[in-house]
Amino acid sequence: MADMKWLSGLSLDINMFDKFKESLEKTAKEQNVKDIVSVIKIDGQIALKDINMQLIEEIKELEPYGEKNKEPVFILKNLKINSIRTLSEGKHLKLTLKEGSFITDAIRI
Repeated sequence: MADMKWLSGLSLDINMFDKFKESLEKTAKEQNVKDIVSVIKIDGQIALKDINMQLIEEIKELEPYGEKNKEPVFILKNLKINSIRTLSEGKHLKLTLKEGSFITDAIRI
């Protein structure tokens, strides 16, 4: 197998790297960033310490979600990833997150 270069979850034959890089840079210069980068609408910011069963139950009261009632999206800032590992043969990530003195586990599904 030819040498491979790993780029953010992408494998690429090392012999094609320069061509890929040139093409990517050309596209980035020609395109409007808004056309190629998806925008995520954030409904609110929360702190890791504020996530509890009461908050989850309150968010569930907003259901059912659909086209006219989008599922809420929250942002948590300044989190530190203490540890990260894969689960289910790489299908999921388990993270240990820290915000100040508060630490919790999270699973990306």
